[in-house]
Amino acid sequence: MPATTTSAAIDRGTAIVPFWNRLRDIARYPFRETGLATIAVLTLLVSTLGWFPVGGWIIMLICWIAAYKYAFEILQTSAHGHLEPPETVLKVEGSLVFKYLILQIVLIAVPIIVAYWLSTELAWMLYLLGILMQPAATLLLVMEGSLSAALRPDRWVQLIQRIGWAYLAVCGLLMVFQGSAQNAESLLSQWLPGLISRPLMMVCSLWL
Repeated sequence: MPATTTSAAIDRGTAIVPFWNRLRDIARYPFRETGLATIAVLTLLVSTLGWFPVGGWIIMLICWIAAYKYAFEILQTSAHGHLEPPETVLKVEGSLVFKYLILQIVLIAVPIIVAYWLSTELAWMLYLLGILMQPAATLLLVMEGSLSAALRPDRWVQLIQRIGWAYLAVCGLLMVFQGSAQNAESLLSQWLPGLISRPLMMVCSLWL
């Protein structure tokens, strides 16, 4: 008989372990199996080819697109109950990555630019609101593949209501991860030569 899959267990109503009991696994997830191989390959490309003065920025752009594609692959497979990194790499359509980038511009960049000319306090409020809504909008984009659905505030509210108070905890955890990665990159750039710090900074960014 085939082994019982995690997704099948979830379909039968098996209780899902709360994420706050799996923080170590979450932090180590990108460095397991295919995830580790993906980070190693992208870091190697940036560390070797990213130094070229003309084509370096193109290499960086390609690597970041590849990283986001794999991140979406992780979101889709984990949403179906698979707790191991996906074996397939770059299976997600490239259009989804560009939709995500547009989503970030609409949610974060545009409100801040507009609010900055009006009020500094308003800019901070819009920035915090964008950070709070970003996970919900990203989940909607991954689940439905629709940018219009991901930009609808009523869909954000519906999704947050379904998740409950744990949504705020997830947002807090994402902020902690982001702050930790940024602090690590800052320290690496200050204390290590570029030949060493640049690959390590890429690893931190890809992990985030």
